[in-house]
Amino acid sequence: MVTIVSLIETARANSADPYYLKYLMDQMPKHLYDKGNEYMADLMPWSDAYRKYESIEYGNMVRAKAPPGNERPRTPVKEKSCLQAE
Repeated sequence: MVTIVSLIETARANSADPYYLKYLMDQMPKHLYDKGNEYMADLMPWSDAYRKYESIEYGNMVRAKAPPGNERPRTPVKEKSCLQAE
C-alpha cells in the first residue's frame, strides 16, 4: 500500500497523468529478467519515454470517446408500491 501511494504522489509531483501507473504495469514485466538498473530512467514520470507513452494514450482516449447515447446509465429509482401509505 505504501509503495502504491508513493508512486501516485511521485506522479502527482511531476504532473503525470493517471496513465503513469498503467505505464509502469505495461513496462515493468518487460524488464523482469534484466540485469542491472539501466532501464529505471525510462520508468520515471519525468522521462521522455513516459511522456511519449502519455501523449499516445491521451490520443487513444480522445479517439475512443463513446458516441452519444452510450453514457453511464442512471440508477433506477424505486417506485412506490400501491400498498404503501402516501
